[in-house]
Amino acid sequence: MRCDDQNIPALSARTAGGPVIAVMAIGAPPSDVIAWCRRIASSWPLTPAPTFERIEPGEAPPGAAAAVLVLTGPTGDELAVARVRQVLDESLVPGLALRDGPPVGGTLTCLPIESDPRAVAGALAALIARQPALEQLRRDLAGEGLMRAAAARQIEQMQNEANMAVLVQRELLPRTLPAVDGLDVGVLFRPGTDLSGDLYDAERLDEHHIGFLVADAAGHGAPAALMTMLINRLLPTKEVSGRDFRIVPPAEALTRLNDAFLSRRGDLMAIVSAVYGVIDARTGRGVLANAGHPHPLTVGPEGSRSISQGGPLLGMAEGICYEQHAFALGPRETLVIYSDGFEHAFRDAGPASTAGTDLYLSAFSALGGRREGQPLAEAIAAMSGNLDAQRGSLHQVDDITMLALARRPAAAAARAAA
Repeated sequence: MRCDDQNIPALSARTAGGPVIAVMAIGAPPSDVIAWCRRIASSWPLTPAPTFERIEPGEAPPGAAAAVLVLTGPTGDELAVARVRQVLDESLVPGLALRDGPPVGGTLTCLPIESDPRAVAGALAALIARQPALEQLRRDLAGEGLMRAAAARQIEQMQNEANMAVLVQRELLPRTLPAVDGLDVGVLFRPGTDLSGDLYDAERLDEHHIGFLVADAAGHGAPAALMTMLINRLLPTKEVSGRDFRIVPPAEALTRLNDAFLSRRGDLMAIVSAVYGVIDARTGRGVLANAGHPHPLTVGPEGSRSISQGGPLLGMAEGICYEQHAFALGPRETLVIYSDGFEHAFRDAGPASTAGTDLYLSAFSALGGRREGQPLAEAIAAMSGNLDAQRGSLHQVDDITMLALARRPAAAAARAAA
C-alpha cells in the first residue's frame, strides 16, 4: 500500500523529486503510519519532502528507497524486528525504527515511539545524507579487498616460484660427493636463506682426478642464487672428442667461464667469486685458480698455509686471463675452500663486532689435526658444533660453505679399500 495523495492530501505538491522512504508497520495500526508520514513530511529539514511507500514486514526495500521507517506498536513482534534488521543489513539500506523496545543494532537505528517528529525527520534526513559517503566507503573497501586478494595471489605465486627455485638449486648441488681411493671429500653447507648465493660442487673427472668448485655470488636471495646456477652451468670441466677427453685446466676454465658469464649476463650488474681446482687423488697434487675468493688453505699436523694468489672477480671485465697455482697435500693434510660467511659467523667476544679471523682459521686448522684414522666427516661434524657455539651463528647473515679435500693415510686407505 502506498501513502499517496488520497491518504495524505497535503503532500501532493511537495513530494515530487524527494527521497523515497519505505514504511513498514509491525503491530502498528494504519492510522499511526499515515500520521507519522504527515509529521515527518511537515518536519522535513530539506526540500523537496520525501515520498512514502508502504512495504510488508520482512520485505526487501524497493531499489528506489533511500531509507526505511519501521513503526512498531504494542503488539510488535521482536522476532519480526530482528528479521527486518537482517534484511536491512543485507540490502545496506539505512533504517530507523520507532519503538518502545531496546535497540537492535546493525543498520537499524532506534528512537522511542514518542520522539519529536522533528528529531525523527532529522534522523532520517541524516541517514539519507550520509548514505553516499557510506556507499563510497563500501566501494573503497571492496576495491581494497580486491587489491588485497590480488596481492595475496601474487605473494602466493612468488612463494611458489621461490620454492621451485629452491628445489632447482638443491638439485644442482651434488647429491653425493665423489669417492676416490686415497682422498676424502666433505662439505659444510648452511644457506643464510632458502635460496643460497653460495655454490659448491665436486665431480670425478676420471679414475684419479676430482674437480672441485666453490662460488659465492654478491648479494642474497633469488638474484644471487640464479647467478650461481648460471656459473655452475657455464663452467667447462672436460672436453670430450670421440673416445678421448681432456681435463680443462683450472686457469683456462675460469678464463672461459668469465667470458661466457659476461656474455650471458647481459646488462645485469652481477659479480661472483670462485675457486676451481683439480686434484690427483694418487699423489695429492693439484692446481687451482682463484677469482676473487677467500684464499684456500692447506691444513695439517704441522700447521696451515694459505694459497694466497688470486685474480679478479668473475663478471668484472672481459678478456681476463686467470692464473693457476699448484699445491700438494701431505699424507694427513686437508685442502679447505670456504666462503666469507665464516667471517660473520666467527666473531670476537669483545664489544666491537669485528670479524673473528683467527677464530675461524683456528677452526679450519682443527681439520688438519685429526687423529689417526679419524674420518673427515667426523671432523667436519665437530667443526659444525663449534660453529653453533659462535655469536654470529645465532642470526646468520650470510651463506656459510666449506668444501674440504683430505689425504687419507696409506693404512686408512688400505682399510677402506678392503
